[in-house]
Amino acid sequence: MLHAGHRIGLALVIVVLGACRSHPATQAAKAAPPPRGVAAADAPARAPSQPAPAVRVAAHAGADGELAVSVRNHAAAPVEIAPALRVERAETQGFEPVAEVDLAAQAGARCVRLAPGAELQPTPPSESRLRARGTYRVVLNGCEDSYRIDSEPFELP
Repeated sequence: MLHAGHRIGLALVIVVLGACRSHPATQAAKAAPPPRGVAAADAPARAPSQPAPAVRVAAHAGADGELAVSVRNHAAAPVEIAPALRVERAETQGFEPVAEVDLAAQAGARCVRLAPGAELQPTPPSESRLRARGTYRVVLNGCEDSYRIDSEPFELP
């Protein structure tokens, strides 16, 4: 049986614990990466995205629909990107994929490594020639979809 003093103390402990759980510092700690030695399954769930590195994707289309694309690594370290770029066209519900441009020199590659300062200027195959007038963009994904970088939208005249 609890005395009155013990009941007040127990109630105070419950209130303090509840306040700690909702405190911003506690919430931030829950979102932090797990400490070394703690398995990811034991850690709180986090968004899979990483910040995009300093990679720039530039694209434009000529009057004949021929696509010119450039991918440049402005970071001080190498980056790994997905082996294909996606070309998308603006539709009423947003951008929709219309073609892919292969970046990998080797078929079946999972990632393409881009050295610091390096630039890729892939030659898109003739089937990726843009045929319809409209607004397009080129999308680059990080290796295993860890980030996404869109080119500035461009028009097919």
